[in-house]
Amino acid sequence: MKKYTTLLLDVDETLLDFKLAENVSLKNALTRAGIEPTDERCSRYHVINDGLWKALERGEIEKERIKVKRFELFYEEFGFEGEPFHTAAFYVEELSKAGHLLNGARDFLDAIVGQFDVYAVTNGIQSVQQGRFAAADINKYFKDVFISERVGYSKPDKRYFDYVLKAIPEKDVAKILVIGDSPTSDIKGAQNAGLDACWFCPGEKEYTGDKAPTYVARSYDDILNIIK
Repeated sequence: MKKYTTLLLDVDETLLDFKLAENVSLKNALTRAGIEPTDERCSRYHVINDGLWKALERGEIEKERIKVKRFELFYEEFGFEGEPFHTAAFYVEELSKAGHLLNGARDFLDAIVGQFDVYAVTNGIQSVQQGRFAAADINKYFKDVFISERVGYSKPDKRYFDYVLKAIPEKDVAKILVIGDSPTSDIKGAQNAGLDACWFCPGEKEYTGDKAPTYVARSYDDILNIIK
């Protein structure tokens, strides 16, 4: 097994429970806008939002535009009246407070802190991610946090990882491991940059990326076995 010194950790659905945070924040935002947050409506929002973030990964839309565009499309699809901009702003505010960790995430971070140089790599909105990191009390685990809005590029763009690699002290790419849940963002991004990649996917979901990751981890214990 390779000896890694540096871990680049994705955040959402790798450490933080984004699905829970998104659901709570969305329901609060819709309720405030006078829209009943039914399961059907919330499900459609998630589909719209996911599609826009995939478009971002393909370089088809700017991150700043996503913030409001997802609610514009949502309002248009259901024929709601009102101001999507205000709903979008309140949603982002709510989301920035949602620091829900996945089960076992803190124990995993405790196990690796001090053993590796650990960095967070995320495509999230800067104000949102900074707020969620603070709410979850996880800043202390990272040497640095690379949020795409600050970097200027998003995963899987090689330029995102070029920025990170230039900023960290470890220059031997063979000693750096990217860990994340997204085949199209984390794993493809790592591969674009010539880095080893560990796909984190609890459960039995099959990998759907173009090229297989270096490792597959179904639990945090699997990751620890890979890196230790």
